[in-house]
Amino acid sequence: MSNYVRNAVVLGLLSALGPFAIDMYLPALPSIAADVHASAAATQMTLTVFFITYGACQIAYGLASDTFGRKPLLYFGLALFLIGSIGCRLAKHRLAPPVPLRSRDRRVRRRGDSAGRHP
Repeated sequence: MSNYVRNAVVLGLLSALGPFAIDMYLPALPSIAADVHASAAATQMTLTVFFITYGACQIAYGLASDTFGRKPLLYFGLALFLIGSIGCRLAKHRLAPPVPLRSRDRRVRRRGDSAGRHP
C-alpha cells in the first residue's frame, strides 16, 4: 500500500470518528437515561454540551494548529477522545451523579474529536 493510500485511509478513519460517536449515542439516549436514573432532559443536556464544546474548540485548535502544526494536535486530540470515551463508559460506576460526569466526559471527548476538524 502506498503512502498516499495509507494516509488517505487514516485521515478518513479519523474524520469518521466523531460522527460515528454521535450516531451511536443518539439512539441510546433513552436507555442511558433509564440506566443512570436521570431525566431525559438531563441526558439530552450532555448532547448540548457536546456541540457547544465542538464549536469553541474549532477556534482554539485553528489557532493552535498555526503554532504547533496539525500532526501534534491530531495525536493530542486522539488521546483526549480516548480518555473521554473511557470516562463516559465508567460514569455509571462512579459514586457521584452520572449525568454531570458524563457531560464532562462528553466535553473531553468533543475537545479531542474537534482537533482533527478545524478549518
